[in-house]
Amino acid sequence: DDSMLNRMLRTLTVALSALWLLTRPGLSAEMLVMTSNVDHAWMAQWIGGDLVTTYTPHKGFQEPELTWVDEVFPSWIMRARRAGLYVRYGLLADAWADTVIEASGNPDIWMGEPGNLDPTGDFEVLEIPTGPVDRRMGDLHLFGNPHYLLDPANAIPVSKRIAERLTELMPEHGETFAANLKAFLERLEVKMAEWTRRAEPLRGKNIATYHRTWSYFAKRFGLNVVGVIEPKPGIEPTPSDLRTLIRAMKAHPAPVIVKAPVYSDRWPKFVAENLDYEVTIRTLGAHVGGDEGVETYFDLFDYLIDQLLDDYGLG
Repeated sequence: DDSMLNRMLRTLTVALSALWLLTRPGLSAEMLVMTSNVDHAWMAQWIGGDLVTTYTPHKGFQEPELTWVDEVFPSWIMRARRAGLYVRYGLLADAWADTVIEASGNPDIWMGEPGNLDPTGDFEVLEIPTGPVDRRMGDLHLFGNPHYLLDPANAIPVSKRIAERLTELMPEHGETFAANLKAFLERLEVKMAEWTRRAEPLRGKNIATYHRTWSYFAKRFGLNVVGVIEPKPGIEPTPSDLRTLIRAMKAHPAPVIVKAPVYSDRWPKFVAENLDYEVTIRTLGAHVGGDEGVETYFDLFDYLIDQLLDDYGLG
């Protein structure tokens, strides 16, 4: 009857209004900063303070580069619709974010707009492919290794870019962002000196890795990566790849194989079983939130260095 129809229409109107309020940009006095990577979200929150809220689709134990376009959730798109700033991973490590941004219908975060930030460009990118680039080299790292925040020195230019962009978008709060950035950089300087001192016993130690997750960390702290289980990023190792790694680990004994939580123990165990010395297979979270107690970017390096010192019997 008419009364039932009217109630249904009122209910639908309320629901649509709530959806509109939830998704329209600028609803809150705070700016929503969405990022592809949890580490960028943590950094943006530090710099933005109470003036921003942050959202990233992934947890610290996940790897954003392993997400495919068809794995994008509608909830990510809804968040992007409200964002005033989207911080990309960069180096094409988050191609799925193009779908999120385009589907959001939010022109403020389109590529080329101030609300779309690629924080790379002011540090050395490792492992940039040379010569022809195609998918036979792997679906990942086609523009270089994107795990750049595992060298804490790279957080300096990245944090500066985030602060500059927040200031551009909210100039009335520029002094706050500058002060927060200064506090972060001062804290980082102190911690980097501490990390360098604490990690000194690791310098020159041989290590093997599953994925090229750890290249920046190894270069910063002097570890020698003797080989990689997955030499073509994103492609399962072939028998030839595994034989190559085993030969390398026999020639240059590496007592630790390290991997991020998303990777299986299967191939590390196979490699270890084919060596004549004991190998520790260590799963290490590679991002903020990647393991228990790793709540900040500073915690991350305390955790990584402590774990590796223990694995090498140096703790």
